[in-house]
This record gives sequence, structure tokens and C-alpha cells, in this order.
Amino acid sequence: MVTQALKRNPSSRLQPTPPAYRYDQPERMSLRTDLFLIAHDPDTGHPHLDKHTITVGLARAVLLELWHARRVDLGSRHGTRHRDTSGQITLLDLTATGDTINDTALTLLWRMGGTVDTHRFIEEFATTSLYEQVRDHLVTSGILHTVTRRRYWFFRTESHLPANATHLVRARMRIRDVARLYKPHPQDVALAALVTGLGLTPYLHLPDTSVTGVYVRLAELVGPKHPLRDVTNQ
Repeated sequence: MVTQALKRNPSSRLQPTPPAYRYDQPERMSLRTDLFLIAHDPDTGHPHLDKHTITVGLARAVLLELWHARRVDLGSRHGTRHRDTSGQITLLDLTATGDTINDTALTLLWRMGGTVDTHRFIEEFATTSLYEQVRDHLVTSGILHTVTRRRYWFFRTESHLPANATHLVRARMRIRDVARLYKPHPQDVALAALVTGLGLTPYLHLPDTSVTGVYVRLAELVGPKHPLRDVTNQ
């Protein structure tokens, strides 16, 4: 039956295509989730970087999520009315996304005038208790679980650890795919750019050759005028 259908419609024949990103991967988590997991030790929950730096990284991740969803435009040489908007963010759609954190970012951008300097917005957004909001959301969604410890019966500490190590492993492998695949997924490229920009590559636990390959591939994919450069500090 399949052969007859192909004969009737030659254009439906399968054509060889270069290897691209895998469509059979499990449903992807948000950029901010992947970044939060990579930025913390999975055994202790301790951050690999200072809290402010991680929060700035999370703000960048949220901004890139909105860009991928076409809710904002990241500056280009042909911005609104042909103005040079490089280094700026422009609000395109203020409609609620249903995600509290993303909606907060859109509202803040609107309050700041709709078009604002990229770094100014990121720094401003990072002051909105973003770190705690992302962490609490991951706890509520079951990606992180809270471990409470007591010392000498007086001191109580809480750690937030991955509920399933698979999530972190997949995030690391997605970054490796940037170097391995002909056409890596745009979200993987964004994640790799965020991680390298923050200096988190030593915590990926990938072979040195894989990490080097990621840097080389990013240099090819993210050119001098690519919007990712303004956001990820490449």
C-alpha cells in the first residue's frame, strides 16, 4: 500500500536530509529550569556561582524563552521602522502566557516603556526575587524536592535537590548536542550560550573534547550580530 501511494505521488518520496536535532526527545523543560539545575550541585543543592550571577542568568533565560515564543524582539539592525535596535528589547505581545514568571517579565517590559536596553532590563528583572520564584516553581512542579536538616537541634537548614537525576543529565546532553548535530535545536543553542557565558562549563561533567566542540560550534552559530550575543554575554 505504501509503495503504491508513492508511485501515485512521487513528490511524497522520502528525501535524504542532513542530520538535525532529534525530534524524538522527551518533552523539553524551560530554559530557566535547565539552567537552574546546571547551576547547582545535584548532591548538596549548593550553587556553583554566587546567587546574583545565577539570577541574572535566569533573567536571560526567561528573556530568551519569550523571544522563542515571539513575544519580544531582540534588537537587530532592522528594528522597528528600520531603526537600529541592536542591544534593545521590544515588546511584541503583552497577552498573558499563563506562566507567572514570563508574564511578570512582559509586564515589567511594558512598564519600562516597551522598548528598553537589554542589559538594563535583565538587571531590573533580576531584582524581582526571580531566583526564589524559579526555585519555588520547580519545587511545586516536583522537579526539585526540599530536604530539611538539623544541626545540634537548634539550626535548621533546607536544601533543594533534583527529584530525578534524569532532568539534569538530559540538560547536559542537550548542550553536548550543540557540538554533535548538524542543526542543533534553537533552545539547545540558547542553553549552551547561557552556560558558557556564565562560566558553568566545568560543572557539565562532559569530556574536554565535547566542551571545546561546544565553544567552536557556538562561534559558528552565533555570529557577531546574532541577538543571542546581547543576552548571553558571549
